[in-house]
This record gives sequence, structure tokens and C-alpha cells, in this order.
Amino acid sequence: MTIEFSTRDYRWSYGKEPRGRGWWWFFFEGYEFCACGTYTEAKRACVKRVRELAPVGYEGHVTVKVGT
Repeated sequence: MTIEFSTRDYRWSYGKEPRGRGWWWFFFEGYEFCACGTYTEAKRACVKRVRELAPVGYEGHVTVKVGT
């Protein structure tokens, strides 16, 4: 499975790439997911959640939007 993170909306709102520590929101395939920690930790947790929710054997592409 390919998981891509889109930061376009975040960059448009804040004028910079996401980084640092805090609450992070992610949106994918009709789901919302939030995690607290550094951006890297939250992103890692999001990847784990996407894989948990994907059907067994799914080999498609998932785009995750980073929330604002």
C-alpha cells in the first residue's frame, strides 16, 4: 500500500511545512485521526492507523491530508 501525505492545505493556512510538537489532525478516506506528539510521531501513528483500517491485501494508494 502506498500512503502519501498532502500538506498543501496546511501550508496554505500557515505558510510553512508542518513540524514541531502538538496535536495533529489527519483526514483520509472519510476518516479523521488525531495524535499528540511531534509531527514525525503523529505521522507514524497515522500510517499505522491507515494500515489497520485498510482491507486485508489492499495494495492501492491512500492520500492523507494534514489538517489545519
